Amino acid sequence: MFFNTVYQLMAEARDNPHIDRANEILFVPDQINHRLCGVRAVERTIASTSGLLFAGSPEWDVELACELGIPSMLFSPVTEPCRVLGGLLPEIAEETGLHGVKVCTCGSHDTASAVAGTPSQAPPLFISSGTWSLLGIELTSPVTAPEALAAGFSNEQGLEGRTRFLTNIAGMWLLQECRRVWAEQGRDIGFGDMVEMAASAHAPAFIDPDAPEFQKPCDMPATIRAWIEKSGQPVPANDSELIRTILESLALKYRSKLRRLAELVPSMPSTLQIVGGGCQNKLLNQMTADATGLRVEAGLVEATAAGNAVAQLMANGNIASLAEGRQLLRASFDLTIHEPQYPAEWDAKAARFEALLSKK
Repeated sequence: MFFNTVYQLMAEARDNPHIDRANEILFVPDQINHRLCGVRAVERTIASTSGLLFAGSPEWDVELACELGIPSMLFSPVTEPCRVLGGLLPEIAEETGLHGVKVCTCGSHDTASAVAGTPSQAPPLFISSGTWSLLGIELTSPVTAPEALAAGFSNEQGLEGRTRFLTNIAGMWLLQECRRVWAEQGRDIGFGDMVEMAASAHAPAFIDPDAPEFQKPCDMPATIRAWIEKSGQPVPANDSELIRTILESLALKYRSKLRRLAELVPSMPSTLQIVGGGCQNKLLNQMTADATGLRVEAGLVEATAAGNAVAQLMANGNIASLAEGRQLLRASFDLTIHEPQYPAEWDAKAARFEALLSKK
């Protein structure tokens, strides 16, 4: 994606003649750890999102970096998650009163921790649902076929050397932008209000949630209506229909991407785990079950924090494995179950949705 570190470093190397004065790169989570305990360590999961690690490997692709003009001396060996780096610096321990507290590496890319915090009984098929929906599956090795690239999937790394084979979908961003615009117009419509409004509404149209028009801050309600009108579909008559259109389109985009994922991965679970703030949207969760035909288990809201805790428990020897950590989470938090309903109705909607996408 355009914001990955490889492009930032390439631009820095091009524009900054003094980049060779640096002797290593630290990602933001690594810098936080350094400020806490004084140890410099590049954690593997955040490094894997740079576009400069070999897929499924802790090794830097130095040859690629050199081709792009990025100095190879910037790359220190990476450190695994679930490692104790050291104690808090004395001045920080004194200021906070946290004497004896250790600093550990976690899955410092937030989605790495969210997937680690997914309370699944097996390596999960997941949606980390927030501003963006990260949809994918945890694997033991990366998928590097050209078809995976063409389908928009990437390989990011997780705890225990796992691969998060995933794709990025717009998610709650669409609703967040609608809410912001409505608030500027003097209407405070909360996310719970949106669900209530959409529950009894009809969706007269569909959108592609990942259309370029929706990727940046804008008058989202007006932009969506303009997109629908341009596509030749009936425009939502009110805000309730607009919200319903967004939610059904998200569920159908999940279905589309999961069908593509099933073509790339030989064995798929029959249960989809939804974690993160978006897992509180029970209407969308049920639509997702209906659209995909999968059993949906929704929860934890704070999966990223839970996955961080699992990494710390592993680092300190309190638990032996990621699987044990997930079982602990599953025993500690309630999950909401959604079983698929109305398959014929959602198959018909999916046919219309796919026909719409094929025109774009």
